[in-house]
Amino acid sequence: MKLRASLKKRTITGKIISVSMIQIILMALAIAIPFGVLSYRAELKNLEDFEHTLREDYDAEIRHEVETVFSLIKGLNDKYEEGVYTFDEARLLAADIVRGLSYGDGGYFWVDKSDGTNVVLLGLDAEGKNRYDMQDANGTYFIRDIIKAAMNGGGYSEYWFPKKGTNVPLPKRSY
Repeated sequence: MKLRASLKKRTITGKIISVSMIQIILMALAIAIPFGVLSYRAELKNLEDFEHTLREDYDAEIRHEVETVFSLIKGLNDKYEEGVYTFDEARLLAADIVRGLSYGDGGYFWVDKSDGTNVVLLGLDAEGKNRYDMQDANGTYFIRDIIKAAMNGGGYSEYWFPKKGTNVPLPKRSY
């Protein structure tokens, strides 16, 4: 009741100003809300594009790194086939080279045979052991996936595994 009484007491000018202010606020909202939604969508798209570019760059980098290591090992195998090294000498040289290589921030290389037996892994206890049935924190048989990708000419595998020197599983992507 008090509201009605106060509205009746207002002047025509006051009523016009009040209605005009409400219209201005509604128009501002009508402009701001769609603009905000469009800006939000554009930012999401930009983030998606940026993530895609980062993934492509990372994939190209790790593929290049693995191909470089593969060519080093192939060179030692060629020397073995030429008779420069015995099989055991070439294998030891290759293992030492792979153990000593790294890339990026903590990236390292390892070698598994097609049956899952680890040949080289930072000189750790895993060397010489079969890892074919290893599962990551989510139950993925990641060594199987990596071997399958390699046997098909190369490919990427995603899994969860601790970084070197830790025991906390983190997302990883390998080629």
